[in-house]
Amino acid sequence: MFGHAVDETVVLMPLAWSLATDLIERASSLIVPGNGILKPGGKAQVTVRYADGIAAGIDTVVLSWQHVPGITINDVRDYL
Repeated sequence: MFGHAVDETVVLMPLAWSLATDLIERASSLIVPGNGILKPGGKAQVTVRYADGIAAGIDTVVLSWQHVPGITINDVRDYL
């Protein structure tokens, strides 16, 4: 959770927030109403590693999304 603006991204939000938001935006564009693998509703989490106050890498990316029944987790991963 973040509660302040920073200058590490052009949107003045922390890098982790910005990357997670971009993932949600991109995945949302893959939803095809009434016909498709993904349903509305997903979440993303990005964990950024810092060294001396500067982003030094990404440790973890989690992207979870509701999908139609009968689809395997590998199919969802490939689609996303």
